[in-house]
Amino acid sequence: MTVVRWPAVTGFEEIAFGRIFEKIERPAAIGAPMVTAYTDGEVTLRSRRDKIGYHEAANMDGYQGVEPGDFAVHGLDILRGSVGISDSSGAITKVCSICRPIKRVDLRFVAHAIRAQARSGFIRAMARGIREGGADFRRWGTLAELPIPFPPFSEQQAIADYLDRETQQIDELIAEQHGLINTLRERREAVVDSVFGVHDANSRMYAACIDVVDCPHTTPEVEVDGGYEAVRTASVRSGRFKAGQGIRVSESTWSDRNAAGAPQMGDVLFTREAPAGEACMVPETNVCLGQRMVLLRVDHSRVEGRFLMWQIYGRVVQDYFRTHSNGSTVSNVRLPILRGLPIWLPSLDEQRKVAAYLDDQTSLIDGLIAESEDLITLSQERRAALITAAVTGQIKVRTVV
Repeated sequence: MTVVRWPAVTGFEEIAFGRIFEKIERPAAIGAPMVTAYTDGEVTLRSRRDKIGYHEAANMDGYQGVEPGDFAVHGLDILRGSVGISDSSGAITKVCSICRPIKRVDLRFVAHAIRAQARSGFIRAMARGIREGGADFRRWGTLAELPIPFPPFSEQQAIADYLDRETQQIDELIAEQHGLINTLRERREAVVDSVFGVHDANSRMYAACIDVVDCPHTTPEVEVDGGYEAVRTASVRSGRFKAGQGIRVSESTWSDRNAAGAPQMGDVLFTREAPAGEACMVPETNVCLGQRMVLLRVDHSRVEGRFLMWQIYGRVVQDYFRTHSNGSTVSNVRLPILRGLPIWLPSLDEQRKVAAYLDDQTSLIDGLIAESEDLITLSQERRAALITAAVTGQIKVRTVV
């Protein structure tokens, strides 16, 4: 078996995956719980993790048995890091190769090495079959040719132990920052509620707007070099417009989709689905509505757009949306519900003061959130670089332990 070399490896011999492992196949037991290979390298019961994005199988035809200690490689999502050691007994998709070692090997080391190869783009480069978002390693012959750095077993153990310690420290730092971000977001919500939670509604959304404009119910045609942007729900988060998250479109598409009125500065963009209940100010006039978007054409003679936008994030309004979407989360806001939304409208002068206050307070909090997000990004990059350096022999772990 010819071994294609991973260029990053500098200090270790490389051996083909198929000389280290053999593929095993066992039937899935009737009623076995679902096991999933996740992109963070965990192979565990689906009941222990978030089920969003996964569906329960109607039958077990496409599943096989997996046991604790099995080495699992997802044939399509290997590119995203779905490689690891199962900690559970259950049923896992046959898209995964379930393997056991035929050489003395530290499975933690191999899992780290393959995920490092995926991050580097090496696995995509050697893949024989490509699908959107992933490389096809369902064929054992393809997976068996994957080159694995293979230092002596004792060194594999030392590297895996070292990475366990170092990555745990980094993961703890990342978890702390995620906790801080959650706290800051709760503070942000409390700031908004401190204004809107103490006032009763005295008007409705339709009275605050010249019009409430729904998007065309078609997908805008993409124009890669188009000078206009069709705003999508991904473009709107936490009262801010995220440039570049929409779809580039031509002037003619922009004109067609704005037939009911083009977004103007001072108007509000609103997401009515996926996710629902987000809002931001119109950033510029060269945008149009993508799918699931609504334009609130504000009556500027009596309403400050920023005040209206911030009120949408108040607990009272969000609870109203939840109540009228028949769920614990806001899944969809129908236009009649949005138009009839009860709101508080004080004098225009007071609206402007409230909007300025919330702009200032949320900007301070958003700055702290951004700092934590930057630290998380840097920590993740350091984690990835550390793993790659260790499994490729670029650093001698025994000298730094």
